[in-house]
Amino acid sequence: GASQYGWDAFALTGESAGATLALTTALRLRDKHGMIPFKALVLLSGWYDIGLTPSARLWGEEVLFPTTRDLQMFRRHFLLGEENAEDPAVSPLYARLEGLPPTLLSVGTEDPLLDDTCFLASRLKSAEVETSLEVYPHGCHVFQSFDLALAKLSTQRIDSFFRTKFGST
Repeated sequence: GASQYGWDAFALTGESAGATLALTTALRLRDKHGMIPFKALVLLSGWYDIGLTPSARLWGEEVLFPTTRDLQMFRRHFLLGEENAEDPAVSPLYARLEGLPPTLLSVGTEDPLLDDTCFLASRLKSAEVETSLEVYPHGCHVFQSFDLALAKLSTQRIDSFFRTKFGST
């Protein structure tokens, strides 16, 4: 188990592409090494379907980053025409999700990756993973990075989630 490595108090977190990398890291550790060394995942505004969910496809050229065009360009550069966009290694929305630790997902309603987060929450719940989904009205992509009341609220909720998983110290 993870505790044999002294990892029994670790959480894995990420925002935007970092959330995608955090989730794929947890899946690879589970699948290739038979271990889930984390007590919790916190994933903010991740991109979990590189093939583009409806919210990403329909976002268009809305001024807020990333635009649909940005995401299409990122996808082309990432896949290089070789990988299948539905391969769980590049689009973790399509992975088996059983056995993952409790997961907090956070996204704003003004984020083209809104569906990615909502769809992932549904899949995690179907896989019987303890899942908390937080959708923030008017929050843009990675709104937690800005000095906003909404960001402070989200940070407080993340802190509360960690306290429930690790105890208040």
